[in-house]
Amino acid sequence: MGRSTFENSDNGLLSKAPQPVQNFIRSNEFFGRVAVIYGAYKITQLKSAALKLQGKDPKQLWHNQHSWAGEQMYDLCISLRGFYLKAGQFIGARADFIPEEICSKLCLLQDQVPPMPAERARQVACEELGISDMSEVFEWIDLDKPIGSASISQVHKAQLRRFSEDQLRKLHHRERGLMGQLTVQPGDTAWSICNSHGISLAELHAANKNVDIDNLQPGQTVCVPVVLGLEHYQEPQQHGSSSQIAGSSSGFLGLQALARFFPGGQGSSSMHGTQGGSSGGWSGSSGKSRSGHHSDVDESSSDYWLEPGSSVRAGGGLLGKGGHLFQLVTQGTNSRSSSSSSSDSLDDSRTLVANQPSLPDVHSPAAAAVAHAAASGNVPDNGLVAVKIQYPGALETMTIDLVNLRATSAFLQKTELKFDLLSAVEELQRQIHLEFDFMREARVMDTIAEHLRELSAHVTVPRSVPGLVSRRLMVMSFIDGLPLLQLRDKVAHLPQWKREKAARRILDRVSEAYGLMILGEGLFQADGHPGNILVQQGGRIALLDYGQSKQLGEKDKRAFADLVLAMNRGDQRAISSALTLLDVSTSKDDISLRSEMAYGMFDTRGKVDPFDKNSPIKQAAIEKFPPDMFFVLRVVQLLRGMANGMGIHDFSTADQWAPLARKAIAKAKKKDRKRQQQHRWRAQPLYDLAAYTSPLRV
Repeated sequence: MGRSTFENSDNGLLSKAPQPVQNFIRSNEFFGRVAVIYGAYKITQLKSAALKLQGKDPKQLWHNQHSWAGEQMYDLCISLRGFYLKAGQFIGARADFIPEEICSKLCLLQDQVPPMPAERARQVACEELGISDMSEVFEWIDLDKPIGSASISQVHKAQLRRFSEDQLRKLHHRERGLMGQLTVQPGDTAWSICNSHGISLAELHAANKNVDIDNLQPGQTVCVPVVLGLEHYQEPQQHGSSSQIAGSSSGFLGLQALARFFPGGQGSSSMHGTQGGSSGGWSGSSGKSRSGHHSDVDESSSDYWLEPGSSVRAGGGLLGKGGHLFQLVTQGTNSRSSSSSSSDSLDDSRTLVANQPSLPDVHSPAAAAVAHAAASGNVPDNGLVAVKIQYPGALETMTIDLVNLRATSAFLQKTELKFDLLSAVEELQRQIHLEFDFMREARVMDTIAEHLRELSAHVTVPRSVPGLVSRRLMVMSFIDGLPLLQLRDKVAHLPQWKREKAARRILDRVSEAYGLMILGEGLFQADGHPGNILVQQGGRIALLDYGQSKQLGEKDKRAFADLVLAMNRGDQRAISSALTLLDVSTSKDDISLRSEMAYGMFDTRGKVDPFDKNSPIKQAAIEKFPPDMFFVLRVVQLLRGMANGMGIHDFSTADQWAPLARKAIAKAKKKDRKRQQQHRWRAQPLYDLAAYTSPLRV
């Protein structure tokens, strides 16, 4: 068995950038291994045909072949890692048509990938947090035994550092994120902005109430919600102006939005109430805003947005050019005379904000972020968190892997599968860089947590810890639960009917959450393999990992809702029409065949076996498949694999999602009516002008 790339840090993911020779060797190894597996299956097909001619059963032959192939595929994924791990995870979750011998081996990739060494993980974490000692941020962190490791990162359990309530009492900070400004570039749409920034269309509309989001023009400025990241606590000279937002083309930041987080600051109202929270120095609970804190800042006023270099007062200290959140914790103004300049007060790192207890051991932006998160109630009551650390060099490696997978897909599309595989791979290539931005992932995760609030009794989502997020590291609330893959062994002692009931409840809740994400706001997690699902006491579900996520456009969401309802009714003609609206084209315009394809792609009760000669995609090729719908297809396929793995064969996502589809269509129709009404209102003055001037023309 080949070694994991982490066992040799000089020739794997830990190198800063793969060299051309290393890329060539890696590609050759991949194609060589794939050719061996593919060739072995072709030889087995010939042997199987020969056994059938002799009247013998080839079952054992195929069992041996699948077992051997599973070992080879697992070894390839573990040795080369990169995107091959993701491909292996997906294949391992497809028990509906992948042989059990292969699935049982590849499902180990979903949460049992060999991690990088503890010392290397410590080094990466310290670099990202800007600290030399982990105790500046954590009471403890278990680096020796990750709670999960997969394709691009690994996750460690930790406990955040404690602060006394006296220390935190006046560090009020009620928001989880900020609001940034973005200049629309040529080709940008509301959908593309939402997808790249990890926000929903509803959030973009809410942040830009006086802007026609559906008709954005280049050069136009729009507001975009931004997650509060570690970069907002760092020194301006290290990361540019303190008012710059990573990923924002305009470089604006609402500095008064920061000012109103702190008592006594200009633009901030007074705060009322005492500091609540649990004993032991953590305050509040994750995701809860502090009640009773209000701001008098008019966010719609012209001075709400300040250009880089502008300054405002916050907590008695200067924030803006030369000021940042870290300084608000460690320094400020004391009882010295008012004639002292603000710049002088900022130069003295031991100066205290008036009447505010000191935080003597806060020596880093990361520690400041912990203090503010604790003061605002945005950390778990017990301080337990999960720390997600990205593998160094993983993005470069995956980029190479996708090039190789594209070549493999082109070969299979011509020889084995009549499906538009190239569009799927190209969509992955467009999306993959977004998965490596943990700032975006934190934003998506927090947003979806809000969207699924109505299901909170049955479904939970982690929340990021504000400020403890960078592009390669994210700290989030720790959720205790049993991985779905381990559930079977835990319930093996129960009667059959209890196991089936529990399985249906879990599948129903997972599917309901995805239906609400896709047909609700259209922002959804697209990596729902069993390794990303936890089961808690009482059957509550936890959905993890939001790196792979997608925002559906309004047109696609409406067309998919039509398709769901058509499949729910069993109306073949309506199903074929809905596929056309989704821009799915087939080589044969056979309504019955297209309907069967639709059930196979977008409903769990359907079936798509690309290796079955009677499969609809063998009878008619799918010549064009919309890239934006690929991740919806992936979600349904993963749900079908989960259902088959649980022994549930009569579950239908189309039936369960039908009420959600009706709501989505009703909401879309309401938006259309409102848009038409606004259009008439805009056009009315022109009609009035024409009416007044027509007599003059006569």
